[in-house]
Amino acid sequence: MDKTATLELPFILPSQAQKHVTHNEALLAIDALAQIAVKSGALSEPPADPVPGDRYLVASDPGGAWAGKAGTIASYMDGQWRFHTPKAGFVVWMEDDAALKVHDGEGFTMVAAPEQLPLIGINTSADTTNRLAVAAPATLLTHEGSDHRLSLNKAASGDTASIVFSTDFSARAEIGLAGSDGLSIKISPDGASFVQVLGVDPVSGTVLFPQNLIPEAPLVNIMGDGGRFAGSPEPVGLAVGAFAAPSWALMMNAATLTSHARFYRDSVTYGGAATALDTDVEELMELIVEADFRRYYPEFYVARLTAGIGTASPLTFADAVQRYTQLYTDSFPRPVKLTTSFYLKAVLGDVGMPWNSQRRLFIDGEEVFANTLVPADGQWHHVLAMDGEAFTRHYRYSNDAIRLYQRSGDIALIAFPAAVPGQIMLPADIGQVSGTGSW
Repeated sequence: MDKTATLELPFILPSQAQKHVTHNEALLAIDALAQIAVKSGALSEPPADPVPGDRYLVASDPGGAWAGKAGTIASYMDGQWRFHTPKAGFVVWMEDDAALKVHDGEGFTMVAAPEQLPLIGINTSADTTNRLAVAAPATLLTHEGSDHRLSLNKAASGDTASIVFSTDFSARAEIGLAGSDGLSIKISPDGASFVQVLGVDPVSGTVLFPQNLIPEAPLVNIMGDGGRFAGSPEPVGLAVGAFAAPSWALMMNAATLTSHARFYRDSVTYGGAATALDTDVEELMELIVEADFRRYYPEFYVARLTAGIGTASPLTFADAVQRYTQLYTDSFPRPVKLTTSFYLKAVLGDVGMPWNSQRRLFIDGEEVFANTLVPADGQWHHVLAMDGEAFTRHYRYSNDAIRLYQRSGDIALIAFPAAVPGQIMLPADIGQVSGTGSW
């Protein structure tokens, strides 16, 4: 072995003559390879007027005095070029690019500048998702003389830009633009399911409290019959008389609205003496009232909507099939912001619910963003719609608080229609909302 393993410096051999020559060769190599700074790595031929001490990374397909030396470090000393083969881990400073390069065993590659580092971990490990990770008692981002803004940017409206607060890496709260351009605050008991507790509409600035009713205040149904289908004004007592189709409900296309069944207080169904309940009514009570409180609930009717043969006022749904307006609300005075709630059971054929950009529509608590069909699946469904416009762009009455679309001969049941001032996330078990005459 006559050279060192890494820099290939020549050894002085035993009994060697002219030892100074070998020693000087080693010094020249050290001078070329220590603290390497090269002029350029873009040249394939030597420069015309090199200066002693100049170093270059020889580019591909070299010629002249550099022929056959591609990829080596060329240093100019004593009027001649000397060539050194780099190894993995060699680091050079590129003067023309003002950048560092490191040899990876095959060639030199650029060392990323700080603003281009793929991962940064401060006192902890970063990964491909958390590319900046910090473990510290606190993190300070401060101004540089005036303002300071922290910006979170997302690609599209349906994406998320938010701040998540966690316990032992399990999320408990989230603030930001979560899946929309509206500001929201969400909480989670387990890091998996989230509940929105506050939302801000990005257009109107309206603040919504989706999980709250009107705190500490009564809900008032501005529909005159209180949703009991027993005449207007709503009966003050707990019992009802005959079924009465409400004046706010207009029929179209020869549809009819008739009595389907009545809820009787103190029914034998719940241990009393009054008439047994219809199965559909009983299923509705199971949805909205706890078992111990069903027996003495205020009486009401469930209405039956039967679609007529007409084809006026059509609307196309996701199945590309048209359905036609059968029932819609009359022009009753209403607040600018209005929440409509009712229960719907499609008995024969589905029921179409319209959606538009000024309306938030929920089926069983899930928001939908298109015209939606309530299926004939034998189940009661809670329908909730929030309508609202700017105060300066509203007539103070509405034709469409409720509008139902069906095909000829379809049958649906309706219970507890209510129109409540404001935009309020009424729960699926809200049941009857009493009218103004009951408060």
